Amino acid sequence: MTRWHSLFSLSNENIADRIDGFLQNHAYQRYDPFGEFPGMAYPQTLKIFIAPAQSGWVRVLFEGNPEEADALAADCSADGICLSVALDAQSAFFHVYINGNLVDLETGLPPYIQTGHEEAFHHTLKASSFDLPSINDTPQVGTIPIDDLPADLQALTHQVKPQDSANLFQRMSRQFLQSVGPQNMRDLFETRPDWDSQGGQYIRSLMTCLLPAGINWRTPDFATLRSVYTILSRKLYRNNLSFLPGDEDLIATVPDALHYQPIYGGKFPEK
Repeated sequence: MTRWHSLFSLSNENIADRIDGFLQNHAYQRYDPFGEFPGMAYPQTLKIFIAPAQSGWVRVLFEGNPEEADALAADCSADGICLSVALDAQSAFFHVYINGNLVDLETGLPPYIQTGHEEAFHHTLKASSFDLPSINDTPQVGTIPIDDLPADLQALTHQVKPQDSANLFQRMSRQFLQSVGPQNMRDLFETRPDWDSQGGQYIRSLMTCLLPAGINWRTPDFATLRSVYTILSRKLYRNNLSFLPGDEDLIATVPDALHYQPIYGGKFPEK
């Protein structure tokens, strides 16, 4: 699964309605994993967070099949433009959809380039390598979200109190980190998006040309946002719950997490 994948829509339509229509057309059932009682566990899922709009652009944080992300991007570009941008370790892609069609970057993007960035845009397309300043991301291992657990463990968590489930996740996280071993831990970190890699710098260069200054298009990542949203939504239903060790530090990374709109869809494979 791609580690970082986001869509960026510049459209006059409600992006949430577009996504709802996509789920229905592809036989997904909406479910809410963040409610007081988490819903059914599905073996096939499509998980989305819609970020608050910034200067007309809406970021859609995506976790699922990359091909489905591009199909969704095509839908979301029906009356405008939608970007499908992904980075997995050092491998990147940048797809542009306009009016439902995949278009070439050189012909599709110029109308959307920020004034004064035209030369930088053409340089980015022709560049064989990049040497941008490092952004110095700090590697981290997030918490284990309930909807990523196997179905039998999800069923177990539904039978216990939310606080007991939270404590269970903390123990599982510690046990996981103690058991994976040096090589597996190295593999885990090496699959994280590397924004200082050539692929990461290519995406950074293009986004600088496209989006107005000050727009935070890269963070939070999906896993961090999901973890913070889970903590804060749990407090909505159980206000007397105490934060677990590390929760407040995690929340500080995305203090506005509840301003994002989650849209989750699940389905069972056709027989």
